[in-house]
Amino acid sequence: THTAGYPGLMSFHKARYPSIRQDKDAAYLFGKVAETRSDVLTVDDMIQDMNETAFNFIAPPGEIFNYSNESYALLQAIIERTSGQTFASFVQERIFTPLQMERAAFKLEDIEEAYLTEIYAYEKDEARKVFHSPTWWASGEIFAPGALKANIGEMMNYVSMLCNDGIWKKEQIVSA
Repeated sequence: THTAGYPGLMSFHKARYPSIRQDKDAAYLFGKVAETRSDVLTVDDMIQDMNETAFNFIAPPGEIFNYSNESYALLQAIIERTSGQTFASFVQERIFTPLQMERAAFKLEDIEEAYLTEIYAYEKDEARKVFHSPTWWASGEIFAPGALKANIGEMMNYVSMLCNDGIWKKEQIVSA
């Protein structure tokens, strides 16, 4: 529910720095991109970075909504530790395969280029026009905070399952 009380943190974004630095639009989108070396490649690296970062919680847990990429990454760690599987293999086995999401993946290199969408970003003008900004950002082995790449048909299988109390084609995929 994004109510853990975390403020906006940079720990997850450090995993994206290597690919952001390669983005020809990075300076326009972000201004100066951090030159620091990123050792954040895994959820454990991110947790270590969070532990080394001085911050104050914005509220006690449960009181305030504040979106947190780090919280999704922590959920990935919980899934991996309780299932004994990598997040990618867990999701493949429990979600992608039952929902026939045959082209869904977390890493860019696991997707056929023909199935990738074009990426756009907002201009900084008042009209918020968009421009073609084709660089996909990787996030190491941290997948839960938005690394999923799937086509609209496969995502519709997922949405249909969610709208039907976790059931898809008469099979209970997740609990209601």
